[in-house]
Amino acid sequence: MILAVVVTAVVVLGCGSSGAASSNGSGAHQADIDAVVAQVSGNGGVVTHKQAVCIAERSVPHLSAKGLKQARKSTTDITDLSKADQNTIFDGVSACVTTADLSPSLEKALESGSTKVDAATAKCFVGKVENAYPKSGDLMKVMNNGTTSKVADLMTSCLSSGGIKQELQNELTATGSFNASQAGCVADKLLAEVPASELTGAGSSASLPPDLESKLAAAATACGVPS
Repeated sequence: MILAVVVTAVVVLGCGSSGAASSNGSGAHQADIDAVVAQVSGNGGVVTHKQAVCIAERSVPHLSAKGLKQARKSTTDITDLSKADQNTIFDGVSACVTTADLSPSLEKALESGSTKVDAATAKCFVGKVENAYPKSGDLMKVMNNGTTSKVADLMTSCLSSGGIKQELQNELTATGSFNASQAGCVADKLLAEVPASELTGAGSSASLPPDLESKLAAAATACGVPS
């Protein structure tokens, strides 16, 4: 999701070794701040240069020394940081970018790719997300702490029954393990047994609840999908 791109961009800091050090003792330098600005503003226009500067200046100087060291690594995942450092980043983004600011990019992302939804569904979902999480940092926390079911419920409320089936079919075929016919068969069987709210995102999830995983496996077998 496009939000994950923003979160990643915020924590991918440069390795600059010159510039004025911050006063909090973390070792952050102006070069680190400049690098974040370049990373954030360079991610497809999701945020403006002005917003990127705001995020960097609010977040980078307040990271712990350990957090700054981890963040300097280009492969750092935000979950590698301490909760305090994660919150520093989330708070910095919230202060500089609203969820409404991110909505055009989110809507565009939802309307493209193998799991795309129609424009009306995307617009409905984005509107509900804005109302539920006006602070972008709060939305990012939800997307990074494993409690995405609340966000999935917002999507489900915007999808028709046919839309939910189509989304699930798209997710299943995108895994490469199902052809279109098999995906349609599996989707029908799951929708007959499982509440739609539990199925949003199920086809593309790497980790499913055991009961849902068993139902998916049974449906796949019944639909002739090789094990």
